[in-house]
Amino acid sequence: MAVNNRMVVKGIQNLDYHTPNALRELWLRYATEQSVPENRITTVYHFGFAEDDGSIHSYAYRSTNNFSSERLSYGIGVKPHCTVPKPERLVESLFSMMKEQRELQLARPHGDRVNIGGQGIVMHLTRSGCNTYSAFQFGDYEAQWDEMMHHYSTGPD
Repeated sequence: MAVNNRMVVKGIQNLDYHTPNALRELWLRYATEQSVPENRITTVYHFGFAEDDGSIHSYAYRSTNNFSSERLSYGIGVKPHCTVPKPERLVESLFSMMKEQRELQLARPHGDRVNIGGQGIVMHLTRSGCNTYSAFQFGDYEAQWDEMMHHYSTGPD
């Protein structure tokens, strides 16, 4: 949004050109003004159709890599790591992917975990638009929601 609100970009490739510097500026500003702890990291993903040939381009910008542009394989961004199926099986595999992510993260020390919530949300980008929908909820969805809201209002333990 910072890029889009400050300039006109033609498409995903033009956006990719401007994004690393815009994210570096934001990160520096928030780290300075909001005292972001050094152990905090973030990754921003961009997905879109290329201006030159209409193919899908996907990029990741990681704070751990100074927000350098990283071209991803066809249209898939996953964090934290898990087994990624072929694109045509992605939606049907979402539940097992997130279950795997949860199991892998629970095995990590508490402070090093990426917490996986209780709901799988799909964002399906097509040339005609982006469809977003809830694919499923884990059985502990309400408990995960309550814990997240507790941390939001009181801060982490």
